[in-house]
Amino acid sequence: VQIYRGIGEQENFDVNTYFPAVINQLTEQYGDRVISTTKYEYYHLADKKFDGGASVKYRADLGIVDMLILTEVTKDSVIQYICRCYEGQGEESLRALEKAVMSYRQNDNHTGKLGGNGQTEDNGQGEGQGDGYYGEMQNGLPQQNISLVPYDGGFFSVMLPQGWQIYPMGLYSSFGFRAWDPLNPDYEIFYYGTLTPLNKNYESKNFWQKYINNMGYPLAAKYADAPVIDLSSASSIFYTFDTLQASSDKQGFGLSYPALENFTPLQYIPLQTIFAQISTNEEMVFASLRGSNGGDCRGKFSASIGTLGPLYIEGIDMGAASALNVTGVIAPQETFLNVEAALTQAVSSLRFTEQYINDGVEYSRAVGEAAMANNEALWSVFDEYTRKWTEYFRGDNG
Repeated sequence: VQIYRGIGEQENFDVNTYFPAVINQLTEQYGDRVISTTKYEYYHLADKKFDGGASVKYRADLGIVDMLILTEVTKDSVIQYICRCYEGQGEESLRALEKAVMSYRQNDNHTGKLGGNGQTEDNGQGEGQGDGYYGEMQNGLPQQNISLVPYDGGFFSVMLPQGWQIYPMGLYSSFGFRAWDPLNPDYEIFYYGTLTPLNKNYESKNFWQKYINNMGYPLAAKYADAPVIDLSSASSIFYTFDTLQASSDKQGFGLSYPALENFTPLQYIPLQTIFAQISTNEEMVFASLRGSNGGDCRGKFSASIGTLGPLYIEGIDMGAASALNVTGVIAPQETFLNVEAALTQAVSSLRFTEQYINDGVEYSRAVGEAAMANNEALWSVFDEYTRKWTEYFRGDNG
């Protein structure tokens, strides 16, 4: 449930054209995943009669979503109410929307506690002076107001946007997680500590396939299924997520990766983190892509590519490569710049317990894997990500 208020927009608002425009925009956005659309002449809720309204039912990755949009025109503003829920949860969601409508009416006479972005910091409500607000509503839904809350995963903790779901996976240096908005999975963040093994070239991948065909050692299948990456471009790892997912499904690793369909870099940003001494390249990339919910999205992605050096067999470098501290922040194109800072704060808030870090060191000694970084090392990497992004995109070169 979300509430937005455009102060001063009542003079230009036309309910007869607004809701058809909203339906057209959502139909174009969700395409063949739209199941049905409805335009209401009026809608009763919370002992109130709304003039006009619209609902859209569409398919998402995690189920069918029902979306209801209502507006209220007051003497000084246009108030928009948005409710999304999974099919079958409508009754409970409408009760929540009714409470939100009642709560907002009680506070209608004050101007709201506005933040720098024109949104309030409480109750998921947004207010702001006009300045094109009605135009923003016509061209798409207003930006999402994100409030971070602590999530306790036992051995790890992270700040997540309220209402989001999380899928943790892996252990120690290979720990990772995906988190997303269940009502619109186009909003997503992810982190993978280490992705390995990765092939440096197609010759090594083909060589591992020969081992499988000739009854090679058990890990041959894992290497043969691993994708090939470019050691000179850390962002090349983001083109391989479909291959990594297929390998996980085949081998039963239980890992989960976003598809990153139509991944198209828009700008590259060089990095230098604590992994620099063991990396062939470190990179941040701003890219366009199709989100997990099918929408036109933008994303900020970072990674380091590392290798322990060459291992030549029959003239082919068979040494494995790894991608380190692989992170991503994704949101719909129209809201990305407004929510990027909050989502970056979320993915950067990952912390491990000291006991888990110590256990990881002991585990790495036992199996010969690289030890996981401690919290201070993790902080320094995320700080560098934020510094570079700020320098390039937030207009702060200090």
